Amino acid sequence: MSYDAKLVAHYLWDIALKDMGYPNLTNFRVQKLLFLAHGYYLAMEKRPFITQNFYAWQHGPVIPELYHIYKQYMGEVITENTMITEDLGKLIKADEKYLSDFWKGFKKLTINQLYNHTHRENSPWDLFYTKQKNSMIDNDIIEAYYTRELKRMDKNATK
Repeated sequence: MSYDAKLVAHYLWDIALKDMGYPNLTNFRVQKLLFLAHGYYLAMEKRPFITQNFYAWQHGPVIPELYHIYKQYMGEVITENTMITEDLGKLIKADEKYLSDFWKGFKKLTINQLYNHTHRENSPWDLFYTKQKNSMIDNDIIEAYYTRELKRMDKNATK
């Protein structure tokens, strides 16, 4: 099942709040985390986690609609979980668990580490941004890249 980015961001904010007592999420951080969650989900499930497309903006992969919702916070921490203004449904339990597990694995990454992760040479963002700035990042490219990343991680884990 694929979800609206606003719904996934809402869940991520709640997970961070429950885990840390203070969701250390900025617009920049949310965009990076959602892109990574989407990429690994595509690699594992062979279907999109997030309905909207990501675009290759200067500072990384972005869902423009979500960016405009959060831009009022500038670079500051998003203090209210005000994402849901309409009924967007809810995540099924398996996907809620996926997002929670994803958070546990990525919550300690700094902004710079997230930036470096999404901006690697030959990453989906890099391929699309260097070709045409602000272009849509193709899900097939995202899936192929994160499938390779998972294989690389599995290979490193067995060493």
